[in-house]
Amino acid sequence: MKQDVLDALSGRFPKQIPSKETLDHPGIINHVAGFDVYEDTPRAFDIAWRKLGIDIHVALPKANAARPQVPGGTWEADGWRYSDYGVYPTRMRVEYAPGVSKDDDDWVFKYDVSAHDFDREARIAELRQENAAFRTHFGDLAVMYHLYYTTLFMWPVETFGWEPFMMAAASDPGAV
Repeated sequence: MKQDVLDALSGRFPKQIPSKETLDHPGIINHVAGFDVYEDTPRAFDIAWRKLGIDIHVALPKANAARPQVPGGTWEADGWRYSDYGVYPTRMRVEYAPGVSKDDDDWVFKYDVSAHDFDREARIAELRQENAAFRTHFGDLAVMYHLYYTTLFMWPVETFGWEPFMMAAASDPGAV
């Protein structure tokens, strides 16, 4: 319950220990919901979160998840490499910072960050709408978490890949 989460975060003993789970395994969701998660993904997640007592989770999906194209395999589309990993396929860029020459180790500094289409105000408005919809749907049953870590840290990794960070760590281990 939401109050258990708030109590735990405030340093008080909750009635029940809160549960946070990144629910993504189609077999588990199918079993708990009683039907195919790909047929009605939002409803399947809602049922699974409630039955499993998961108090901290993301917003309900807005649409059905796509069935795996290559079960257990990978494929490329739209500049991304996808890999089936549960209900929502994970993805990884095939090319980082397209249009930037990568002929030297300083290529990341050639990227024009101002050209990136991240709109902070639009993202904040979107998060507020998601929070309002979550509170309306779940009320006092759960607390929504956002992927702030992903927003703050993963953008550079999504844009440049891990290699520049690993190279920087290897070239100056004392700075890490």
